Amino acid sequence: MREPSRLTKLRYSHVKNEQSYFWYRCECGTEKVIQKSSVLRGLTRSCGCLRREKAAIHINNLPEGVRGRGAGRKPGFKGFNTNTGKVRIIVNGRRKYITQEELAEMYYSGGQ
Repeated sequence: MREPSRLTKLRYSHVKNEQSYFWYRCECGTEKVIQKSSVLRGLTRSCGCLRREKAAIHINNLPEGVRGRGAGRKPGFKGFNTNTGKVRIIVNGRRKYITQEELAEMYYSGGQ
């Protein structure tokens, strides 16, 4: 089940392409203009802080030494997809998506 919305409607903002937009305040204090129907359907539940919090939890569960973000196509951990639950890494210059368990196994075995 999805978490409840962290957003509170403040005031009307504008209409664009027949869609109403309102100012919302997130529980974290951020104010943002968001499409009303997106909030009502549950597609938008926060200003973005919820996604950042979930990603931080998953990143902190990774093995030591794997948490650093590399630049460009350098080997290493690149990010975490909160939708699929997979970790994005770079191996031999190519992107690869694996589970946290697979990443831990790779890291502790020292191989690819």
